[in-house]
Amino acid sequence: MNKKKLSVQMRRHWQLYLLIAPAFFYIAIFHYIPIYGLLGAFENFKPYKGYFGSDWVGLQHFKKFFNTNAFATVVPNTIKLSLYGLIAGFPLPIVLAICLNYIPSLRFKKLVQNITYAPHFISLVVLVSICDLTE
Repeated sequence: MNKKKLSVQMRRHWQLYLLIAPAFFYIAIFHYIPIYGLLGAFENFKPYKGYFGSDWVGLQHFKKFFNTNAFATVVPNTIKLSLYGLIAGFPLPIVLAICLNYIPSLRFKKLVQNITYAPHFISLVVLVSICDLTE
C-alpha cells in the first residue's frame, strides 16, 4: 500500500482512528514512556544529570544486591507477599460478591459494599477522619 492510498484510507475512516486514539495515547504515556526509568537501575543515577547524563555502571548494582546478606531474606519475603496478594486479592473478592448477592436486605448489602470499596476510592487519611467517632 503506498502513501497515497494510505492517506485516502485514513481520511475515509477517520472515525476509527479517532476511536483508537485514547487507547494509543494511554499505552504510550503509561506503558512506554516509563520504560526510560529502567535506565536508572544500570546507571549511577544523579537527578541533576538525568538518565542520559549519568554514568553507566551496568550490572554493578545487581551484583552488589545479590552479594548482600539481605538478599536471602528479601527475595523469599517478596515471593510470600506476592503469593499472599494473589490468594487474598483474587478469589476473596469474588466470594464476597457472591455472598453479597444472596443477602436479602438491600440496606445491609449497600452498607457492606460501601465499607469494603471505600478504601479503594478514598485515601486512608480521609477515611479515618470520616470514621473518627472521638469528637
